[in-house]
Amino acid sequence: MSRELIARYWKAQDPYDPKTLAECRHRDWTAEWPQSGERVPSHENDVVINENYPGYPRHELDQARGDAEQWTMTPFFSPVRVEGSGELWIGEARLHYPEQGVYHAVAILELKDHQVFRDTVYFAAPFEAPEWRRDLVEPLEEQPDLEGWEEAIKTVSSSGDERAHEAAIRSMFGAATMEGTEAERRSRYAEAVRDAFHPDGEEILVASRERIRGLDRMIARIERKPDFPNEGRIRRIIGRGDLFVLEARLVYEDGAFWEAAIYSFRGDKILTARQYYAAEIEPPQWRSQWVERI
Repeated sequence: MSRELIARYWKAQDPYDPKTLAECRHRDWTAEWPQSGERVPSHENDVVINENYPGYPRHELDQARGDAEQWTMTPFFSPVRVEGSGELWIGEARLHYPEQGVYHAVAILELKDHQVFRDTVYFAAPFEAPEWRRDLVEPLEEQPDLEGWEEAIKTVSSSGDERAHEAAIRSMFGAATMEGTEAERRSRYAEAVRDAFHPDGEEILVASRERIRGLDRMIARIERKPDFPNEGRIRRIIGRGDLFVLEARLVYEDGAFWEAAIYSFRGDKILTARQYYAAEIEPPQWRSQWVERI
């Protein structure tokens, strides 16, 4: 049921179909954009925003994963992947803006009463992979375009303890951001990563198109990283089964960034972390009358 709902929800994005979206959305639906500190309080406001959006983006769906083994595609919000089951779905997509070019997006969709209750979305600009870690990573392969609208939905399993999953994520974040010198925080973070990840674990840095395989390379990246957050706070950790996502704000010397990290567990260890880093932005004035501040 939820798989079909999510598929219908994606397809209604482009061309923007307010009638179908209204049918998919809960009566108390909201959308949150933490980077700009905005909340869209209702479906009606979302319709007005989309009608007035300057240079409306074009989205491309590549692939989706969720409840059953199938494949998905749409001309609009075509996530690179969609994972989930029941009342929690996490989608990743490429967004094509006429002026700004391609952006990566993470959408956290929460369901209630068999309808979409809340969207939380982060938008990450692509950037060039830095030279200092070139020997630790390998490039991500470009995913092929698909033909037709199908769905690949694979049920998220639950082979581990959900409370332990959240604790592992919280421990890593705390190790990197708690009080101490930068060297102390790096060392604690590296130790927490080694404890939390599966020996065959990997990190995928989506915006820079990099993959880091294995704990030794992941630890080496932490030790070499030229910048390290001065402070940070968790906005939310949410998950079901073996799929979790961290939403957090990190402060670096050159500004604040939001992290959306999607963790896939195998047993009690993290197998894959898909990392997005999204710059904090000022909310645009043109839509201020239709949003609330978070």
